[in-house]
Amino acid sequence: MATQTNQPPPSKKAASPKTFLSLPRELRQQILLLSNPHLLPPPFSNIPPVPSDTNTPTGSRHDGTTFERKIAIALRKMAIFRRQMKLFVYYNNTQVWSASLCTITEIADDLRFVRMKWSEDHQRMVREGEHLWHAG
Repeated sequence: MATQTNQPPPSKKAASPKTFLSLPRELRQQILLLSNPHLLPPPFSNIPPVPSDTNTPTGSRHDGTTFERKIAIALRKMAIFRRQMKLFVYYNNTQVWSASLCTITEIADDLRFVRMKWSEDHQRMVREGEHLWHAG
């Protein structure tokens, strides 16, 4: 009579699980850059041109050129202000999120790269905003 043992059959060694840190560095950096949709740069559109319709009741009561110019300047300033506020919110979101990632020491190098890219994007958007402001 054969004796039975309660040992499990021999199995292959389990492969080590893939983790974020086992991914290639470039891939980790891309994942960090795209990981939070709130950190994507705001979708800025060109500042819309102001319609030059002088047939409105308000426009016909005032000097056309002066009134239209004041309205155009005011609308442009409001559009630029909205753009600056979106940029401010974007900058704060990136700072809060990257500060929360600073606690993970293993990805410190990746985070430095990501912060550098965010900083470049932020500076580029600020330069574009200044160009728009001075153009108006």
